Amino acid sequence: MAVVSHDLKRAGYYALTNEMVKNPTASSNPFDDSLIIAAYTSEPANSCINFAYDRNKNGLLDTSPNNEKYGFRLRDNAVEIRLDGAACDASGWHDLTDPKVVQVTTLKFTVEQTTVQQVTQTRVNIALQARLKKHPDISRSINTSVLIENYE
Repeated sequence: MAVVSHDLKRAGYYALTNEMVKNPTASSNPFDDSLIIAAYTSEPANSCINFAYDRNKNGLLDTSPNNEKYGFRLRDNAVEIRLDGAACDASGWHDLTDPKVVQVTTLKFTVEQTTVQQVTQTRVNIALQARLKKHPDISRSINTSVLIENYE
């Protein structure tokens, strides 16, 4: 949960924000609208989240050689991390958790937007449930909420 929430806080980050402030009609953030919730084909709804941020701070949404599209999903009782910008229903992801040790039974993302003083805030709620494979009676549930400060 710590890895997912920490990385998700970066969604929408754009290094050239000062250009947008100087000239808002001529500049746009290529990382806006990158937050997408979906699911792998055989997994529950809302169990995958994709997003992007300006990791190398060049102001461009790079896809090669370093891809700036990130994400997490549930697949076969494991939390996976997105590699090379793969879609939720595509291959090209890597296990973050080991389903031979811990079986993740639930990973669910929901987006909530509120407006405070004419500023829209985006919050992602994350629910995670897991159990030990050798001792399925030992399980944990974690719920957290992440404010995405860079996202519109």
